[in-house]
Amino acid sequence: MIMLSLVRNINRCQDSVANGYWRRDDFKGHQVSNLVIGIIGFGRVGQQLAKFSDAFGSDFLWYDTKDIECAFLVKKKRKNLDVIAKNSDVIFISASYSHGDKPIV
Repeated sequence: MIMLSLVRNINRCQDSVANGYWRRDDFKGHQVSNLVIGIIGFGRVGQQLAKFSDAFGSDFLWYDTKDIECAFLVKKKRKNLDVIAKNSDVIFISASYSHGDKPIV
């Protein structure tokens, strides 16, 4: 929901309407279906994000430290972090962290 709010300018629109102002052309956002979503950490949460991305018609790139096998990943290969950083419009970090892990960012 946060991504939708940011990409579609929902909060700005809501604040504007609450203050009695509305001009549609001032609040054009981006189509979610045109975005490439980067997902770092492809466990349970990352896989849900991929399903949401797919439902909105967005392409997604994913990375995890482990090889993941999922039915909806048949044609999707794991990408490295550099590829995700360079090619994603929005990046979600859903990776867990424990002592001894290398920093992601």
